[in-house]
Amino acid sequence: MKIICQLLGFGFSINLLMAQGTITIKQDASLPKLISHHIDMNTSIKRVQGWRIQLSSNSDRGEVMGIKTEFLTQHPTTKTYLTYQQPYFKLRVGDFADKNDAYQFMKEINENFKGIFIVPDIVNVMPDGVTEDK
Repeated sequence: MKIICQLLGFGFSINLLMAQGTITIKQDASLPKLISHHIDMNTSIKRVQGWRIQLSSNSDRGEVMGIKTEFLTQHPTTKTYLTYQQPYFKLRVGDFADKNDAYQFMKEINENFKGIFIVPDIVNVMPDGVTEDK
């Protein structure tokens, strides 16, 4: 009985402490606009079956990250995708709806990255006229 009374008293005191404070949230006036833009971007991106170029597949994450850094230094606007499929880290680049476009880009970067190849993947495609702001 004594334990039950202590537990009830403890629970009651916590409720009193929680009910005493008020929380005021202050946000930047541009936050709703930013959230709206983010929602618009996410709803405009279409995911379709397409192609990416695989630059590396290695169990050493550090080595794959080094290749990613080297690639982004040369092609900062191209999207990179690092995935883990046990036991390998895979680095893939690009979002190509057309395999021919992927092949053209692969020829362009083949000088600096050897052993690369095109793989089928689900890619992000922006509709015509929509640009991704960073």
